[in-house]
Amino acid sequence: MPRNRGNQVKSLRELCLDYVSKIVEDWTEEFQFDQGSDANVITLLQQGEDEELFNKYFKPILDILPPTLSSEIADRYPLYNGSDCSDESELLWCYMKMLVRRKIYFVGSHTNETLDGLLQVASFRCPLLISLKISADHDYPDDDYIYNTHKLEKFLPRFEKLQDLDIAGLDVEDSCLEVLGTFCKDLRKLNVENCKKVTDVGIKALCVSVDHMGKANEALGQCKSIVKLWTIDTQVTIFGIHIALKNLPKLIYWDMVTFQTLIEMHEQMDLEKEFVEIPRCFSNCSELEHRCQYSAYISGSLKMVLPFCPFLSEVRITTRPGFKDADLMYLVYLEKLSKLVINDCHGGNEITFDYGIIPLLKAIGRNLIDLDLIQLRTPINITAVGELCPNLQKLFLCDNRIYTSMLQPKFEMKKLKDVSIYYLKSCEIPSENLAFLLSSPLLQRINLKQCDALTDDHLLRIAKVNPFLKVLSLRDCNSITEKGVNVFMQENEISKMHLSSCRNISPCAIMKWKREALQKNWDLHVVYNY
Repeated sequence: MPRNRGNQVKSLRELCLDYVSKIVEDWTEEFQFDQGSDANVITLLQQGEDEELFNKYFKPILDILPPTLSSEIADRYPLYNGSDCSDESELLWCYMKMLVRRKIYFVGSHTNETLDGLLQVASFRCPLLISLKISADHDYPDDDYIYNTHKLEKFLPRFEKLQDLDIAGLDVEDSCLEVLGTFCKDLRKLNVENCKKVTDVGIKALCVSVDHMGKANEALGQCKSIVKLWTIDTQVTIFGIHIALKNLPKLIYWDMVTFQTLIEMHEQMDLEKEFVEIPRCFSNCSELEHRCQYSAYISGSLKMVLPFCPFLSEVRITTRPGFKDADLMYLVYLEKLSKLVINDCHGGNEITFDYGIIPLLKAIGRNLIDLDLIQLRTPINITAVGELCPNLQKLFLCDNRIYTSMLQPKFEMKKLKDVSIYYLKSCEIPSENLAFLLSSPLLQRINLKQCDALTDDHLLRIAKVNPFLKVLSLRDCNSITEKGVNVFMQENEISKMHLSSCRNISPCAIMKWKREALQKNWDLHVVYNY
């Protein structure tokens, strides 16, 4: 049965964190910011003044917070105190996070004036700010949030230690990237995706130390330490990509740089003099995608670009016509590859399990820790996956057409910790396959959707052989019953159970399990969605 909360032994550190966190929580409730007390200090904060707010409310609590624990304490609180809190309360939590963590996460439901005020305060109260994110309102994600980015450019020079900037979707222009290149040389992550006015000129200003006259100027283009970059849905072209790859030696991820991009650059070598070679600096890349495009894939193209990225640890392939079994085999040269995603969602239909995936797994399976097989049309042999990938810790199977039946294997996937199987309505997974996967002794998380092959017998087996299981999430699994779930709960120390749209599980049963967990002081969280 689930572990009793009272039997859990906490370390002295955890007890201290709990105690101080409770003090902070009581302190915030005492002043009842949501009820509008001291509204004047909120108004002043919105206007860029925080002297009274800081000295009266925040300085006393910050003075007693242990510096070594303050960040961990701040992490225990949401970005704002409650999903339905007022804008004023959200602003205060944002302000507190800024003081403790040197980070600002600002939701776009506020006015431009409020954001200006907070940035004004941050510029003198927290000049060592390391992270700034300005996001659209979560409640209206499709709405454009228009912020006066010329004002943003005014504040950015004051945050010289900024490492992480996310202004995706804002009306940002190249001039903003020029400011970053001049003042924020410590920048490590930059997200300007969906910023329609960002062009190759901005990318150049970000990382190339040359002025508008073409003369070298070391004061410009200083953002050469960027590690991750997001520029999808901007006006950045292959020329901007080439410029950045030559000037960002530490780059390991760029959402625009896919296999197709490198292939296109390879093809440009013979056409443009400035394309002397694909920059060797991109050999640091650890993640790369092969996205679906409308044009057909030219077989063998993968072979041309992999030598430029020898340290790839993650590869995501979305197949398209022309991508064949032989192309998969080029991945055997990636000695660091630990995560592989193969998605046939666009119906290339030229990848087979026996002649493509199996030979690949024979070569690299021992190195894989994370494997995703999505919408494949070829029969999948789960036993073979388990045998060829003995170190696999995470397996994701989604909407595949066929799973071959098999005899119960004599081995276990001894290191598997997380298994997810989705969308089996059109193709049920054989019971023995399911039993094999769910009997892995180190499993901590099971996530199944539309899996009628799961029965009460499986639940009982899971409960008995998975002592480390923490999370069980079942959606549209219509063969399990309340009796099976009840037996499972009695046999396993599960800590979170998420049941959604399972036909034989009633809301009354959920309420009964919740009451039982409360009465017996179980460390169990039961979630139910219709």
